[in-house]
Amino acid sequence: MLEMSLWGLFAGLFAAGSWAAASHLFSRIFSGPKPPTANAAVLFKNTLAGALFFIVGAAVGDGGVPSGAIPQMLISGLLGFAVGDALYFASLPLCGVQTTAVVSLTNVPLTVIGAHWLFGDVLDPGSLLGAGLVLAGVLLVLRSGGGGGSLEPKVRRRGVLLATGNALAITVAILSGHEGMQGAGIFSGAGVRLSGGVIGAFLIATTLGVMRRGLGREFAELTKPLRRPQGMRALLIASVIGSVLGLIPYHLALRELSAGVAALVFSTTPLFTLPFARLGVAGARRTTPSLIAGTWLGFFGVGIVLWAQACGVAEDQTVKPNAIEVHSTVEGPLGRYPRVGDMGRVLATQKLGDGEYALITTRLQLENGELSFNPEEEVVQGSGWFVNWADAPAISPDGGLVTWLQKAGSGTYDYHVQYALRQEDGSFEEQGPVHEHTGPGEHGFASLAALGPGRVLALWLDGRLMSEKGPMTLMSRVLYSDGRRGSESLLDGETCECCPTSLIVLEDGSALAAWRDRSEEGMRDILLARWNADSGWGEPFMVHADNWKYAACPVNGPALARHKDQVALIWYTQDKQEASHLQVCLSSDGGQTFGAARAVDRGNALGQVSACFDREGRLLVSWLEKTEAGGAWVVRRVGDSLGAIQTVGSVSGKRSDGRARLLALSKGWGLVWTDAEMGQLMGAAID
Repeated sequence: MLEMSLWGLFAGLFAAGSWAAASHLFSRIFSGPKPPTANAAVLFKNTLAGALFFIVGAAVGDGGVPSGAIPQMLISGLLGFAVGDALYFASLPLCGVQTTAVVSLTNVPLTVIGAHWLFGDVLDPGSLLGAGLVLAGVLLVLRSGGGGGSLEPKVRRRGVLLATGNALAITVAILSGHEGMQGAGIFSGAGVRLSGGVIGAFLIATTLGVMRRGLGREFAELTKPLRRPQGMRALLIASVIGSVLGLIPYHLALRELSAGVAALVFSTTPLFTLPFARLGVAGARRTTPSLIAGTWLGFFGVGIVLWAQACGVAEDQTVKPNAIEVHSTVEGPLGRYPRVGDMGRVLATQKLGDGEYALITTRLQLENGELSFNPEEEVVQGSGWFVNWADAPAISPDGGLVTWLQKAGSGTYDYHVQYALRQEDGSFEEQGPVHEHTGPGEHGFASLAALGPGRVLALWLDGRLMSEKGPMTLMSRVLYSDGRRGSESLLDGETCECCPTSLIVLEDGSALAAWRDRSEEGMRDILLARWNADSGWGEPFMVHADNWKYAACPVNGPALARHKDQVALIWYTQDKQEASHLQVCLSSDGGQTFGAARAVDRGNALGQVSACFDREGRLLVSWLEKTEAGGAWVVRRVGDSLGAIQTVGSVSGKRSDGRARLLALSKGWGLVWTDAEMGQLMGAAID
């Protein structure tokens, strides 16, 4: 269902009302003596608003704009704030404010249909009905002949064509900039788009100058408002109301409301232009019953488009989970805190009683839409284990190596990462600790990657320096199937103390690691590093600077996933207002470069992320989300566009829920997690 916020609703309505009032003021300016050109008004408005948004963005520290998103957002701003607004302004004196505003409503169904064609977004049949109502409303307004503007039919038709061009420009602007805007700060992102509008004004002037009046004359028209103080004051007032008082609540509403509600609220602009005309903002010219009826019909059509899209998504928002039946060979609670490998392989911890634990490994099967375990095997069994919701045992993707945590001192977090190797007869033989250090200290959060026959790359957090008040570090080494261990390598001399790591092997045989760093200033952003057999680990690098300063360890690590040369990175972070975000960066060249960070959550994320490509190369991400009842594991498809957020399983929302794991099945994905109350694995199949 559509999400609602009273504050967001008020901000959106204020934005719509501001633009309605500004539209009447701009119409007066363009209908008056010696009016500026529409392009001059665009330049003036965008320069003023852009400067303000950059200042506000820098003051509040909204995260800025990822460099990779800047070209997209400049193009989006050029199309929307330059081409679109210039066409909008030019149409005002020709066909009137009301007609222009109603015709502009067509950008909503056009955007929904365009997203379906270009990005594969779901198009609900009800949206087509809504689009038809919008068109009917526009036709009714056009037939009324009211709403101001010229009385000449030919002139009015030209105005309608310009208003239609505005709707098309806004549609293309939204579709071209939707991905870049996902990862940008609200104010700085708007500043970049407005900069595109400024650039666009000069490009329009250049194009018109070449086509008709000459460059000198066209650029003189751009600065005309500055040479007429009285005209500049009127333009300043209209620009402040429309682009400053309007755009700030507009972007605040985007943060508070779901996309569907936000678009619907912004579409109330024609409903505001009606009473403003009656109040004399631009004169109550020819406000006929058919004009009013057409305006409301167009608005209801927009509402049906957005409601149909929201309901179409809501129908697929819940995936039915099922308990995975484990036919255990030993007594005790069923498996907990799963880790996954290739081919549906799952590793889980099983409590046997009296301080005894076992690792069990099995494969998931998909039968009639439900998950079930293939007969499992016990890998290792022992006592004195450290069993914790955050730091789970690991299994290599090929299933040849497993790790678990063994207590190694009197301190609560004194434990080692032990490992065992699969032997020729299928049994596992314990090898000892993964790391050289055997003294007290926290060693854990291991990740494993199979480099090829007989070689596994291990990555772990190493706290050997913490007993002397030193930092947590990140270390790695290659482990061989014959028991040999390669040299230890230090990747990071100071990391977050207890955030899970992630490690994948790339298409070219190299490896990519991701972890949460910790700077001297307490910043806890995500770092990556690449490994290859010839040179070992390269220098760590960052794909997005969150600048998240946090006093304690958030216990929220990143997740990597790969399919051929496609690489995905997802992680949890917070902004300066302590609002939660889940960011995703995608790479199409094997992790050499990444695109802009993109938010994929709806503001209630608790983190504990997982990511997985299916066998067709489709990406699914999962995370723990806060709900009124506690928490829920949710999943979402990520590609050129974002799929519906689907609720998979309700949980307590506490740390004991652990971390759900995604894995690829023969068709689609499986998600497995722990039912903390039952001590049982749960699972769901997702297509």
